[in-house]
Amino acid sequence: MFIRFIVKYYNRETKREETGVFRAADYVRDFSAIGADEKEKLRELIVWFDENLPVPEFYDDPATRGEENHTYFWFKTDAAEFLEQMNALSEILQRNGVKTEKLRAERVPGKLIYEDYCQIAVVPLKDVSKIK
Repeated sequence: MFIRFIVKYYNRETKREETGVFRAADYVRDFSAIGADEKEKLRELIVWFDENLPVPEFYDDPATRGEENHTYFWFKTDAAEFLEQMNALSEILQRNGVKTEKLRAERVPGKLIYEDYCQIAVVPLKDVSKIK
């Protein structure tokens, strides 16, 4: 099974709706009125992911990241530490007005284009259900 975290939020700086958990975390950290303790915890989580979450080479190349080539990342359910950290990040985002959802897929939810020990990246399919 695989788990994906998704968000939608209105970015007052760009004046548009945006997506992406890590973009949302940066936005809340930089532009929301949150307490110092929560801001520090959010900063620590962002740094933890920066240091621990593998980033495939193709994702670093803007030419391969266009909307028409968009890939979706899913955590493997046995990546417990990553899921724990994502849950903590999601809780902070939720408390600060960013709606966070978890999706679940029983099998690889699309064409698999990347895999490592904690995650997969796919070109998506439609057979995904929300976690209740």
